Amino acid sequence: MSGLILKILSGALALPLLQAEGQQVVWPFLQIGNFVEGIFVAIPYWGLKLFISVFFIGLAITPFFLPKEYIYLGAGDRKRWKDIRFWALAAALSELVVYLYF
Repeated sequence: MSGLILKILSGALALPLLQAEGQQVVWPFLQIGNFVEGIFVAIPYWGLKLFISVFFIGLAITPFFLPKEYIYLGAGDRKRWKDIRFWALAAALSELVVYLYF
């Protein structure tokens, strides 16, 4: 049934079909993929490292902008080790260290 739909779409829209692992693929999807790949390949390596590093640092500091009432929501006491902001900071910085090392 799906093969019939693809043939109808191909004929109606004049789209060429490709064979990929025994299944027909509509050509424009491959063109979109090539376009996105071209964008990612154009980004220099240092720019990607900078972008990911800023992302991890943003993840690390974002919880510090939340109110303390929200941080300790559901906690019976307000012990320092239950503060999720520090756990988020530790997790994000450890991921950043591993990312920058490799």
